[in-house]
Amino acid sequence: MSITNPITVTDVPIPFLAWLGAQLVKAEGGQSEVRLDVLPQHCNSWHVCHGGVLMTMLDAAMATAARSLHPELRGSATVDMTTSFVRPGEAGTLVAYGKCYHRSSTMAFCEAKAAGWWPVPAARSSTSRSAATRASMAELRHPRPLDPQVADLVSRVQRAHRPPYWHYTPQQARAIHEKASKVLEIAAVEVAELRDLDIPVGDGATIGARLYTGMQAPDPAPLVIFSHGGGFTIGSVRDYDAVCRMLANGVRCKVLSLDYRLAPEHRFPTAANDVYAAWRWAFERHAMLGIDPTRVAGMGDSAGGTLTAQAALRARDDGLALAAQVLLYPGTSAWQDTASHRAYATGYLLDERTIQWFFNQYLRDDADRLDWRFAVLDAPEFVGLAPAFLQLAECDPLVDEGLAYGHKLEAARVPVRIQVYQGAIHSFYNMGGALRVARQAHRDSVDYLRAVFETSNAA
Repeated sequence: MSITNPITVTDVPIPFLAWLGAQLVKAEGGQSEVRLDVLPQHCNSWHVCHGGVLMTMLDAAMATAARSLHPELRGSATVDMTTSFVRPGEAGTLVAYGKCYHRSSTMAFCEAKAAGWWPVPAARSSTSRSAATRASMAELRHPRPLDPQVADLVSRVQRAHRPPYWHYTPQQARAIHEKASKVLEIAAVEVAELRDLDIPVGDGATIGARLYTGMQAPDPAPLVIFSHGGGFTIGSVRDYDAVCRMLANGVRCKVLSLDYRLAPEHRFPTAANDVYAAWRWAFERHAMLGIDPTRVAGMGDSAGGTLTAQAALRARDDGLALAAQVLLYPGTSAWQDTASHRAYATGYLLDERTIQWFFNQYLRDDADRLDWRFAVLDAPEFVGLAPAFLQLAECDPLVDEGLAYGHKLEAARVPVRIQVYQGAIHSFYNMGGALRVARQAHRDSVDYLRAVFETSNAA
């Protein structure tokens, strides 16, 4: 469709853009064009177009490009937008061109540029490329149907009327979680060797760790460094013992499972620093541990996925040769305000209030949310990161921010595989004793890591 005025798509008025004087010239087939005659009131103290006006035009171009693919959509919400200002936009006509280059069931990933249009010289321009999520189609987000086995599990949990974690102290929540995790996990299998270790992490502190050697693992062996989930507050190597045994045998590798320090006794950035210190220790002690340092991967679920992602960023900066990162439904955003957070806020085991309770234990204040060691989506640069496999749950409050992170990696030319497991909920990976979808995710992790390590070995 082509629309000339006012700035509206499918009869959706945008009063702010109308007040600015913006005109929508075109919106069809995932592309759009928005124009603005730059007037004195649009300028800053240097008498050039205000940066806020430029970003508004870019945002409008991306949103209208995305909505042109869905005429029934009544609105959209921008989740993440990254802008690069190249040159000032001066008086004349400013034109923003938007393009939607990828659509999922709930998200639109777009890019836009703004440039001067005759009689303004083309060199006088401002450009924007959002490396990840540019427009999230909030009103497209309706809760997806649960996998039948998942639905039955959720129903049984709800009928049990178990109070959520925020009803308890962190210490009580840990005990409850450890007991509950055993009910749904896969059977623990024998491994070739198991060692409990103490790893120094700085300031005279040590953390516990468990080193698994899988059956048929070579010497030296590839290594998977595993960080457990639990909102930085609950969870331990004991809760993930069966999963780590499965990985060690399936991948034919060693698995180092980390017992990083938990909140609120140890608040941000303790967990992040513990995990990365353990990574460095493993690389430095590779000969003693029987590890091939060219075949090391990071892996973690939920908060452990966040910790793994931040450690991968730090490893790149320090020159550690990480072979891969496997991120199971990680938290990546500073704020939990995506469409999936709204759609799955209650009724899917991990609810909004529990998420906030976890963060209240971990974060010292809201300023910590701005640190990319917590919100990896806000890291300054993604180029050069290790290949990533994101295993996401479709019916999870965190799925949108996981998708956003995956697409940021894609935009940075990082090899990325994104798998969204239909009808799955948060933490499903640890429910392999009850859920087929979890066992499929296990097979996918094993296959991916074996392929990565085999490729690294061949090289």
